[in-house]
Parts: sequence; C-alpha cells; structure tokens
Amino acid sequence: MRHLYNINFAIPREQSKELEAHLSKTTLPQLRAAFAEVELYAYRLTDPIYDENVCNCSLQFIFPDRETKEQVMASPTLAESIKAISEVFDNRLLSFDSLLEEIQPETID
Repeated sequence: MRHLYNINFAIPREQSKELEAHLSKTTLPQLRAAFAEVELYAYRLTDPIYDENVCNCSLQFIFPDRETKEQVMASPTLAESIKAISEVFDNRLLSFDSLLEEIQPETID
C-alpha cells in the first residue's frame, strides 16, 4: 500500500513564491537524489484556507510501501532538508506541520 506524506509550511503570502522556488529548485533535487524510489512534489496553495495574508507551500512524498516510508522518515537527509528550510526562512515561517496517510487502492468493479 502506498503512503502519502505532506509537509506544509505556512508563510506570509508575499513571500510564498520565494519559498515555492526554494522547495522546487533546492530541496526537491536534493531529496530526489537521496530517495529515487519516492515520488516528490512541491507546490503552493494559492487559495487562502484561513487567512488571505497567509499561503501554504507543501512538500509531498508518495512512498511505494511502508518500508520505504520508514527508511525515509528516519533518514537524517530528510531532517537536514527540513532544518535547512527553517534556517533559510527562519523568522518568516508562521508554522509548519505534516500529515501522513495511506493511499487506498482503487477498487475495480
């Protein structure tokens, strides 16, 4: 069963393009080099969820199986990448959280 993992970063809207560019040009290539078997995406949510002045940028991981998920989650590479994002955008990040869920296989009738 595949697993979906999102790391969401909330940042002031006017700085969200900068964060999205950093995730796409710096973070994703590093993570893709380290975790070739994982599908990785970065995106910016343009519609405000709670506050029109806040934008969320996300890193999305799709793991092929539980074993790969556990290896990546325990990897120092992932922790270092998150730490680097926090350092670059130190006082501009309003919050960050993560969500892990299983992707249910599609049923075929």
